[in-house]
Amino acid sequence: MLVIRLSRTGRKKQPYYRVVVAEKSAPIKGRLVEVLGHFNPRTKDLKIDVDRAKARVAAGAQPSETAEALLEKAGVLKRSAITEKNRRPGRKKRKEIKAEAAGDGAAPAAAAPADSDAAAQSDDTPADDSAKDEAKADEKTEAKSEKKTEAKTEEKSAGKSEDKAQAKTDEKTDDKLAEPATNDKEAKGDSK
Repeated sequence: MLVIRLSRTGRKKQPYYRVVVAEKSAPIKGRLVEVLGHFNPRTKDLKIDVDRAKARVAAGAQPSETAEALLEKAGVLKRSAITEKNRRPGRKKRKEIKAEAAGDGAAPAAAAPADSDAAAQSDDTPADDSAKDEAKADEKTEAKSEKKTEAKTEEKSAGKSEDKAQAKTDEKTDDKLAEPATNDKEAKGDSK
């Protein structure tokens, strides 16, 4: 499948993009089928071969969202503004994914056995997979934080027992130091 996308060129901190036609599986800086134009984001300079771009779109090349916006500016495409309703399927904002994962926190664990047949029949979308991955990541971080708190409490309890043992040894050494001093005084007193 052919796609129309941007390929970055230019120097470090001076981006410059080519609007290219390439195979979807090809790397971004890999083999290109055709260069349709150029875009400089710093100066907003856009040059696209309109005839070639229209031919590629007519032949079935799918533009990325950014390339689609640039093609619209060049007059190749006419499209409505991107909203949540017409946004490409499977694309969600991170906040939405986290909100879904947080809202589904304890409920999916209880409802999982009942919904196992429905889940097996339904098609998983990339957004569902990413929400599941987010939930798993949240569970892992919670488990790690619980382990850390357990380790801290163990350290504190071990530290308290060590403090008690240290205090006992300090008392013993103080007693031993105090006893010879009294014996020395007594010994001096006896000799006088």
